[in-house]
Formats: sequence, C-alpha cells, structure tokens
Amino acid sequence: MVTRIYPYQLSYTQLNEGCTILYLNEEATEIPATGEKLPEGLRFGRKEARPGYAYTGEREDGGTAIYVADVTDDNRRAKFIAALVRKKYSADDMEAILLNGNDTPEHAAELEECQRYRRWAKDAIDDILSR
Repeated sequence: MVTRIYPYQLSYTQLNEGCTILYLNEEATEIPATGEKLPEGLRFGRKEARPGYAYTGEREDGGTAIYVADVTDDNRRAKFIAALVRKKYSADDMEAILLNGNDTPEHAAELEECQRYRRWAKDAIDDILSR
C-alpha cells in the first residue's frame, strides 16, 4: 500500500473507459514547511505549514483502481460499491459465502467478515461521493 499527501481533497477520477481511481482512507494531515523534512510521498511543499490530505491505496498516487462500466449519475454509488467489494470477493466467493450462510462457526465468521467489508465499502463510497 502507498500513502500520498496532497494539498487538496481528492475523491475519484475516471482513468479510462472501465477503470476508475478511488481515493480511499482519507486522513487530514499537515504539510510541513519546505524547509522541514517532508513526509514520504509528499509531492508539494511551501514556506509555511498548511493543511493537507493523505490517501492510501495500491497505486503509486495513493489511489485504488476499480473496474466498472456504464456508470451514470443514477447508478454511480451502487456500481462503485459493487466494484470495491469485488476487489476482495469474486462472484464465486460471494456466492459460496452467501449460500453457506452461518451453518458452521467458520462459515458464520466468513459471512460476518464479508458483511463488515461491504459496510466499510458503502461508508467509503459515501464519503468519496460527498467530497
């Protein structure tokens, strides 16, 4: 995972047809003055310290790639959530987890972890779309 710091807030950007970059795990931070040692990943500096935003993801820019098609204003939230969940769980994995349900302690734990991740994905996308 890579963390990058920017002097402005990011949300998402469409890299190309079908690939969107999400800026997840946002943390408010301070960009130190240029004379001070800059944090790793910082691309900008100034004479005085100022507020900034850190993003952590798989890409060199701190973003996370998701693969979605046919995104519209009306379906953006649902498409982004589904794509983010699919980064962790394939369709086959999801089917197995849902069909297994909670018939054993191991299956119950898998189902709970999957639901926890999906809730996190929903919260993350809602945060991004509110920026």
